[in-house]
Formats: sequence, C-alpha cells, structure tokens
Amino acid sequence: MIGPTGSGKSENADFLVKKLPEEYVYWYNQIYGQTALQLGSSILEGLDPKFAESIKKKKKDIMDTFNRVLMALPRKNKKLFCIFDQGENFSKDALDFVINCTNPHYDNFRSFSALILAVPRFEKRLERWLDNYDTAIRRSLVKEYVRPFTSLECAEYIIRGIALSRGIEYSQILKLRDFDPFEKSAIERIIEICKGHPSTLCDLCYLSMEIACETSPHVLVLEEHVKEAWKKYPNKTLHREAIKWYINKGLVREDAG
Repeated sequence: MIGPTGSGKSENADFLVKKLPEEYVYWYNQIYGQTALQLGSSILEGLDPKFAESIKKKKKDIMDTFNRVLMALPRKNKKLFCIFDQGENFSKDALDFVINCTNPHYDNFRSFSALILAVPRFEKRLERWLDNYDTAIRRSLVKEYVRPFTSLECAEYIIRGIALSRGIEYSQILKLRDFDPFEKSAIERIIEICKGHPSTLCDLCYLSMEIACETSPHVLVLEEHVKEAWKKYPNKTLHREAIKWYINKGLVREDAG
C-alpha cells in the first residue's frame, strides 16, 4: 500500500486487522533494512518468543523452522498475516523472503499473506526488483494507493474502536445503537470534518475525548467538543496535503467523507 507520510496507511492497516477472520494470526513490525534471516527471526519471536529463543541463530535453522511453521498453520486452520510498516526500507534479500513465503505451502493452501506500507519513493525501486521475478510471482504482488475512507467506513472504524474499548461485539453496538463515549451527532461531525482522511478521523476522536474529559470523565463526547477539537487540531496542513493527494491520484470514491 503506497502513500505519502500522513496519508492514512497505518489506519487503513488497522482497519484491516480489526476485520480479520478468526483463523488469521496477526504480526506487525517496522522495516529498517533487516536481512531475510533477521526478519524471519523477528516474526518467529513475535509468534512464540520461547520457541524462537531455542532455535540456533543460523540462517538455515531459522528458514527451515519458518517454512515448517507455514506448513503447519493450515493443519490447524490458521493463516499468518504480516504487516510491514515503513516498507521503503526493505532490503532486496528480505523482500525476496516475504514474496517466496506467499507460495502455497500445504495442499495448495496459501498460509502466508502480507501488507507492505511504503511511501511513493519505494515504487521505482520495487519496479526494478520486479524485473527479476517471473510472471507468476509478479502477479502475487498487488500494488494499491492508500485511499480515503468512505463515510460508511469512517463510521465503521469509529464504532469498531468503541466496541474494542468496551469489550463487546461490533454487531452488538449496532443493535443497541449505543455509541458511548460518543453522541451520534459527534460521530457525524467527525466524519464530516475528516473528509475520509483516516489520520484526521483517528486524531479527532482522541482529541474530542480529551476535551470532553476536561469537563467530566463521565461526560459523552458532543458535537461541540468535536468542533473545539478541530479548532485546536495541529495537523491541518498535513490533512489538506493528504486530501489534495487523494484528489490528484483520482482516489476519492463516491461517498468519501
């Protein structure tokens, strides 16, 4: 997923994770030029720290173990979903490792999938590297530009966050139409102001709650709190630049913000 800093890549990734089916095991980390060995070791440590510690720090041991994990996951009806943030820092070695992991590992079952978040400068380097891959592997890579949320996606993002914080099911909140700690009108105002920009959406939610809590820790977030939050919002320039980028790339969808 390609987009400039502040365009909403992390929030889009967070939205995907919130909606992952139960069979997915989720892993996230930032890329800082790791080798394939370091990346494989890091993923194993995230999945099972004690097991990873018991493995000898030899490339063959790490890679063999990682492949065995990918083969074992389907037998437990599990899949591994990895998010690599700051993907512009990928080494060629590590990217080869990630791409090869997407091959089916058991009975034509693809047990590994990944989302790479990167800024636009990564595109040219990626295109150069792809020249060395065969057609089948290139087809396994899907490049998308980060998109703004639609109004419905904005509402879902907020409500899923509320559900997670309250420890109840998303469907239950929709059924009850109880959006505590937000008034419905406050949610509508946040959606209107953010214009589909995920970072602004997320920031306004937190800033509005902080402002409401200054009155009382038990008060609901009202529309007036959202308006005050927008007045104080420090990232308006970044917000405008992101909206401009969406428009220039033709990414504004119908019902976007």
